[in-house]
Amino acid sequence: MGDVRSSSLPFWVIRPLSLGLALMSAKTIMVAGHSKVLMNSPLIMPALMHDHLLVVVLFLFIDLFIVLRARRTGPEGEAVGHRAMWCVYALALSWVALSLPIAAALGAPGTIAEMRQAGGVIALVVQGLSVPSMLGLCLVLALGGVAPLKLRRWPSRRVLIPALLLALVITILGPSGRDALELSGLERDPFAVVIQGIWQGLQSIGTPE
Repeated sequence: MGDVRSSSLPFWVIRPLSLGLALMSAKTIMVAGHSKVLMNSPLIMPALMHDHLLVVVLFLFIDLFIVLRARRTGPEGEAVGHRAMWCVYALALSWVALSLPIAAALGAPGTIAEMRQAGGVIALVVQGLSVPSMLGLCLVLALGGVAPLKLRRWPSRRVLIPALLLALVITILGPSGRDALELSGLERDPFAVVIQGIWQGLQSIGTPE
């Protein structure tokens, strides 16, 4: 029993991987209900998942940074750091789940400008709520809740090798797939569009008229 625990993944790896699973599940549900995207190319899934991979890697580095900083203050500080990151993970998972009704309302994950023009996040969520989107939302939340528990129990090699192979495939095939295929905006990541919108806002502030 001690060997299994010693070989299990640390939480700063489990949280990003669990978020990645939630993102991939949400994107699969979106594509399943989108008739314009045809699953007839081996490049389609790497293209759709490319931005998700970037977000997962970013979350991984943020999680690791917070945990290492908290660890310097001792075991209690490390525990506080983990609790903080679990709160961040819960908020991130909620945003992934909400992206489903938003995509149902807009036809694809919306940019900040599109969501603002449509009346805001709450209005879009209400507009996009339906039986399929509600089921998808609940499925993503359930998966995001169960995934950390399951990943913690599995040996690290059993998790990391498939995850790294999948990341390699997405990294190699994703960019070419995005260039070659018409994805109707479904390639957008719910976090990437927010980061991009904030960055564009900062650039507009710093640019003289």
